[in-house]
Amino acid sequence: MNQPTKRTLLSIGGMVLLLIACVLGVQLIFAWMGTAFSTSTGDSQSQSAPVERSQSQEQILADASEDGAGSVQSAPSFCPYCGEGLPSSFQWGQFCPYCGEQVNS
Repeated sequence: MNQPTKRTLLSIGGMVLLLIACVLGVQLIFAWMGTAFSTSTGDSQSQSAPVERSQSQEQILADASEDGAGSVQSAPSFCPYCGEGLPSSFQWGQFCPYCGEQVNS
């Protein structure tokens, strides 16, 4: 094999290896960024969601206990399933406009 052909093949092979190394490096960086950002945002969402639900359940229980056993209960201000605030015109037995669950007393 002569010298220019050997040099050309080595340079082409080196460029292919460099390209493969760059692609793998970029994939590793994006994978690391994905796990770093998904764990940081996932923790904050999972910690805030139970707080909203427990507050809404406490509000519904407080509404129910204030009314007494024999009187008509007022409608809840929060959905017990999704924790979203309900409109003031909401009544027991209607479906939540956010999650679609029927809110029964």
